[in-house]
Amino acid sequence: MGEQTTKTRAGWIDIAKVLGLVIVLMNHAELSAGGVNYFGGMFYVPVFFVLAGYTFRLRPGESFSAFAKKKAKRLLLPYVGYNAFFFLFFFVKDQLLGGQPLREAGVSLLGILYSRSYLYAGETAGQTVLMRILNGPTWFLTGLFTALLVFWLLMTWAKGSRKKLLAGMAVCLCAAWGFSFLPVLLPWSLDTLWFHMVLLGAGVLLRETDLIEKLYGCPWKIVLCGLIFFLVSALSGSGNLSVRSYGNHMLCYLAAALLGSVLAMLLAKWIENTFRQAGALIAFAGSHTMAVLCLHLFVFMLISGGYGVLGIDGSRNLWKLWEILGAFVLLVPFYRWRLLPREKGDWQKTVCGLLLLVLVLWSLPLVGKGIDVRDTGSYLTKYRYIFDPSVKVNELHYFLGELAGGIIYALTPVRKVLALNVASSLVYVAAALLTAYVLQKVLPRVLALACALTGSFYGITWIRTLNWNAWTVLFLSAGLALLLAGLQKNSQKWLAAAGFVLAINTYFRMPNMLFLALMAVVFWKTLLDEWKHVGAAEENALAMPDNVASAHRVINHVPDGTVSAEKTGEVKIRALFRPRIWWEALKSCRGFFLGAVAGAAVGLLLALIFLGPDTVLHNLSVLTSVGAGENAENTHSITTGIYLFLLGMRDGALLWLRLGCLLAVVWAVVAGASEVWKRVRGESSKEAMEKPSLAIYFTAGIACFFGLSEGLRENILSAHIWVAFGVILLGTIGTFLYAKKDTLRSCLCASAVIIEGLLTIGTDTGVNYYRVYMALPLGVLLFLLLSWGRSNACGQSSGCGEFDKHGHGSDRGYIQFNEDRLNDAHDHGQDRVDGQPGGYGQFNGNRHGQPRNLCIQRFACGFCQILAVFTFVFVTTAGVRYAATHVYHDAPNGELTATIDHPMYEDIYTSPARAASLNRLMEELAPYKEQKLLQIGCFNIGCVLTDMKPFYDSSWPDLEYLPMSEFKEQLENALADGQAPVLLLGTVEESGMNWSPSRYAMIKELGESSAYRTLYVDELYTIYVPVEE
Repeated sequence: MGEQTTKTRAGWIDIAKVLGLVIVLMNHAELSAGGVNYFGGMFYVPVFFVLAGYTFRLRPGESFSAFAKKKAKRLLLPYVGYNAFFFLFFFVKDQLLGGQPLREAGVSLLGILYSRSYLYAGETAGQTVLMRILNGPTWFLTGLFTALLVFWLLMTWAKGSRKKLLAGMAVCLCAAWGFSFLPVLLPWSLDTLWFHMVLLGAGVLLRETDLIEKLYGCPWKIVLCGLIFFLVSALSGSGNLSVRSYGNHMLCYLAAALLGSVLAMLLAKWIENTFRQAGALIAFAGSHTMAVLCLHLFVFMLISGGYGVLGIDGSRNLWKLWEILGAFVLLVPFYRWRLLPREKGDWQKTVCGLLLLVLVLWSLPLVGKGIDVRDTGSYLTKYRYIFDPSVKVNELHYFLGELAGGIIYALTPVRKVLALNVASSLVYVAAALLTAYVLQKVLPRVLALACALTGSFYGITWIRTLNWNAWTVLFLSAGLALLLAGLQKNSQKWLAAAGFVLAINTYFRMPNMLFLALMAVVFWKTLLDEWKHVGAAEENALAMPDNVASAHRVINHVPDGTVSAEKTGEVKIRALFRPRIWWEALKSCRGFFLGAVAGAAVGLLLALIFLGPDTVLHNLSVLTSVGAGENAENTHSITTGIYLFLLGMRDGALLWLRLGCLLAVVWAVVAGASEVWKRVRGESSKEAMEKPSLAIYFTAGIACFFGLSEGLRENILSAHIWVAFGVILLGTIGTFLYAKKDTLRSCLCASAVIIEGLLTIGTDTGVNYYRVYMALPLGVLLFLLLSWGRSNACGQSSGCGEFDKHGHGSDRGYIQFNEDRLNDAHDHGQDRVDGQPGGYGQFNGNRHGQPRNLCIQRFACGFCQILAVFTFVFVTTAGVRYAATHVYHDAPNGELTATIDHPMYEDIYTSPARAASLNRLMEELAPYKEQKLLQIGCFNIGCVLTDMKPFYDSSWPDLEYLPMSEFKEQLENALADGQAPVLLLGTVEESGMNWSPSRYAMIKELGESSAYRTLYVDELYTIYVPVEE
């Protein structure tokens, strides 16, 4: 009976699963559809068990352990994966960000382990909910798993006998009736598995008797089954297997469940035969229903949240129907991408899918956190007036970003700030995906995505509203991806596109302008390629007769000379200084250069159109100033940027020295103890060198713990300077180290060094600014440390510590030594191993020199990998802590519980004190809406919350975009003409920063003069209004 081995799968089986799942989603979405909810509830869960029995087959020779392992992979592994996602997401959302007690997280964890939605049987009031994090539907996976294991035993005992199967089903039904009297639900559905086994057995009998095919050909029998189904359903009453509710009568509920399942299967078969195209589409969805079952409540939450943002009444059936369709549309393709492993090696796709999901979704609960009165106020002022010709906001120094923000601001009727925050997150996510694409050239996919995710923790969290930082990262990531693609393809078109993208992005942002220095990478790549070509040609000429060598040199543009007398190394060095090499390298830059010129021309044209020549010249003077004369207070000058950069590098060097020495001492102690233990055990040097020691794993565990503690304890800037200094130092080494072996990797290292070295020049935040672009330097730093831990510089016989396309290393363990070379070193003591030049080192007359060198190299390899582990854990932990706790220029996350009375800031939460202060600001300034507002002291939100226009042609007059002479002149003229503005001064002590003390002092003195009176004083700001004559 159970020996069938048919491998074909009927499409109507998957269609029947979709029918059952649709009713599940209707009930969970609370979509009211009359009798469909009630009668569908009779079979919407039982049909899955019946179908599982219908497809159940005993495989000859398969043991119980093999069967259990197979089912655990298909059911338990997804259960663990999905619940891990739910737990981490809601732990960050509720405990870390929402301030809920940890006890709630403990209950959720208990629910995952217990695998029951509720503690008590039945749907009674006062139920104890265990699975509280939208993971309730996942109980089905463990319930099916336990039922299948016990059912396998029953089928093995029955040995194909239908009578024994029926007897076993009868015993199971009696056991289900006995367990129904328990007041509490047992873990993993151990109390209802007996009822589940009856359903599984019924599915087997349906297949063996071919009942579905027989009924399908007899319409009157189908009608009779339908009438009986409606009758027993009415007698049974509503049931729910998840809480062990069998309605009014267990037997009636069983009959209704079986008849309803049979009718659903018949309907599915009719759909498959009648609507072939639609049936095939539904069957495809039915073959990927696990993601829909487990994640549909989460999708419902996201869609209903979107309804709230758009002001849609999601309680109507029409919108609930869209939630159901959205669950299938979003989750079926998601599962099709093999989120869950089904074949050997698919674990990487599983992890990548989860990382991608977290990357896209982690910031959504945070987009409504915090009201920044400084930077964000400035951005919103520019977005508000970008299309208003009467207001000239002259710091449009990044046109594309300002234009995009202005369009979003204009098109969004309400919740403008929320829309801009979501847009910012999406831009950062796009940049992170581009960076992950670049990093996949040198790192495994999982690690590349992990670096992109870690980088997003820093960038998205810093300033949530869409601004030039987000666009800078996006254009830089796109430009770098195009640049590396052009170098790999040797395509001038791709290089021109890279130059254009990077140049159009510059406008008047000094770091963006400096990124055009990436053209040096193009020059470097061609220089290396030409050097190899000419050097190889001269080497070949050494082994040729004079007449052939002369012709060879002519063909390869090699000058005549006494090359036959030169050594190989000298030939290569001399080839580097050939003029032709440098000329070819310069010619290769033409594509990038022309693209950059075109991009810069477009940017300059836009600047002249929107700003005018005077403003363009002034912005250029500010960016190129050295902090003297009128620009003495200029914190965005080149000298200021270089000074802050050097300070950061000094702190980075000290941090690497302190933490690196500590890790080296720990590794030396553990490795030394391990070697002593191996000697005590009598292992030979060959065995000790050949197999990886547990010392590396033990020390890596210590490094992981150390990185975790440092990430939770250290200032967030420590992670910035650790990565920045590390990638600049090691990236420079890698640029030259890979110059001969892999020019593309050398170019990637050079790109990372250039970007990290220039990123902060022209900003006033120093190492703070590194947080906008952490993914690429972190990935390159990990690549260098991991590859050097596997490279021939550390004792590997060949290769550069490369990873294959699946991300696996090219060796066994963390280092692999060549046995023959090691044996030769011990047996013969030869000066060079295998006679190869540049081997592991010479003995210099010391028989033990080779093992000593190998020990040193092995120590260096292990230390590189320990540094990699520490770096990733340290930076990721600091990033998670930063993302979970930081709110830009507002109170901590747990205190953001209030909103302000402004449609633009709807669903944006701040502290109650700030909400009251801003509401009072709008109230006080309402009578002065016809006057202009002069804001200073890092307080730029006045023109956002009111209809008052900015007094200056600047949304942030504190900064240097407005010359001091113009600042004074415009104010004096307004006072002389009787057009005195309202003054709004931010409390400098509260903000902690003030870019222009002289301007602040001037405006404060004016406000306290006889021409003004104090209107209102707050802890956050002070308002001065002109005295009426």
